[in-house]
Amino acid sequence: MKSSLLENSEIRKHIHHMTIEEYHRLGESGILGGNVELLEGIVIEKMPKSPLHIYILDSILEWFRSNFEKKYWIRSEQPLSINASEPEPDLSIVKGNRDDFIHQHPQTAELIIEIAMSSLSIDKEKAKIYAEANIPFYWIVDANRRGIFQYSEISEGRYLSETFFSFEDNIYFQSAGVAVKEFFPKTVS
Repeated sequence: MKSSLLENSEIRKHIHHMTIEEYHRLGESGILGGNVELLEGIVIEKMPKSPLHIYILDSILEWFRSNFEKKYWIRSEQPLSINASEPEPDLSIVKGNRDDFIHQHPQTAELIIEIAMSSLSIDKEKAKIYAEANIPFYWIVDANRRGIFQYSEISEGRYLSETFFSFEDNIYFQSAGVAVKEFFPKTVS
């Protein structure tokens, strides 16, 4: 059985963690492909998006735009610059508008949403990054379980609360609530 180099703790000590500036330079020079994100100084390849992923994203985006577009900048699959990370969440709800971020990406948000088709373990790891940026709410939409994990209540750079909202539950952002099932197709084949 072949083992991975990254499973060896001695090798992991010698990995070069890049800065956001280095990441940008590699991207601008064309060395990095377009389907990556920087997490804690490590370039991670993002998962491809299935039709179901797009359906869920569009449903969530439509709900947030109809309820919060005048109050927040609602961004889809756009980077945030957070310490040594530049994740590109499926959805971020950011105070301000696009004119506020002409020269730099947002460094925080009010809510981040990731849709997990096969990326649940990576998306759960991102909770640390988002908590350190004081993002009050982080949702992971678990497409397989047809529900949403909500992370909240930050203390010392980590979320203290993890709640799972099932298909039949209502979830709230600020005072607006929505049934989780509204984000999923009515039938699944």
